[in-house]
Amino acid sequence: MIEKQFVQNGIKKAKLEEYLETKLRRANYSHIDITRTPTSTHITIWAEKPSLVIGRGGHRIKEIIKVFENDFGIENPQVDAQELDEPDMDAAAVAKNIAGWLEKGGHPKRVGNTYTRRVMDAGAVGVQIEISGKLSGSRGRTEKFIEGYVKKCGNTAREFVDNAYEVAVTKPGTLGVKVMIMKDMPEYMKRTLQDDTDMEALREEIEEARQEDSESEDDAAVDESEAEELTEDLEEESIEEQEQEELAEEVADDAAEAAEDDAETAPEDNVEDTADTTETGTDTADVDYADLVKENISDIKAAVEEQELDPEKVLDAEKDNKDRVTLKDWLERRVEGE
Repeated sequence: MIEKQFVQNGIKKAKLEEYLETKLRRANYSHIDITRTPTSTHITIWAEKPSLVIGRGGHRIKEIIKVFENDFGIENPQVDAQELDEPDMDAAAVAKNIAGWLEKGGHPKRVGNTYTRRVMDAGAVGVQIEISGKLSGSRGRTEKFIEGYVKKCGNTAREFVDNAYEVAVTKPGTLGVKVMIMKDMPEYMKRTLQDDTDMEALREEIEEARQEDSESEDDAAVDESEAEELTEDLEEESIEEQEQEELAEEVADDAAEAAEDDAETAPEDNVEDTADTTETGTDTADVDYADLVKENISDIKAAVEEQELDPEKVLDAEKDNKDRVTLKDWLERRVEGE
């Protein structure tokens, strides 16, 4: 008997939902909450636009109360209309909005992506939107839009996931819209997530410490290499300075030796110059013409001109020696010129 009562209450609530869904479609109806007391039945209607539930002067809500009493047998119903705190967090409201947009010609992908983003911006843990039917072309298919985390089964899904289904009638055909919104997480999942977050933060700290250590080691290695390079540069500079000093000393020694040699050879040069400035007779007496003609032509010409030698004697010596035509012609011209 008790089981039958539960079944009847469930059927009655389903019929109420169906009636309100049709009656309050423009108000974007979401759901009802029923609270039974010994004297009355309190019914709260949740909608995105509660003013359309009440109507002008309250005529619509009065009409709904009469239907509850006469058609559904609810004694002394107390009906209240409440506005949804966050329509984008309510699966039924989101499904109706998506269906209405699709019926107006909205593209399924654009509609799905837009409401997925709006639901996540409203603070949901996760959302899944499915649009099925003839989306494009003649064959039916399903578009899924998923973001965040949505539990699909178990007690967690029953308590924390809000489900809704809506139908959109379009020109190509009927489209089904299914919305699943996970509004919050159970405590055990929050603790697990917090532990994972703490562990991830610890890993990041360890990784940052490792990076800092590696950077400090790299800096130390760079400093050591720079110090080594600086030491090598200083050593090379000192070596170059020593080489330059040794080269300067060698140049100074060479200059000193050259000066000494010049000083020693100066008297001899003076004697030779004095001998050259003596009379011609004395010069010609000391000259060995046989040795003279053994020199090359240019040296012989220079000696004849500078020492004023007798060209006939040179010519005779040349005829006895190499008998060079060029030199003989030149000497003969000198003889004729005298």
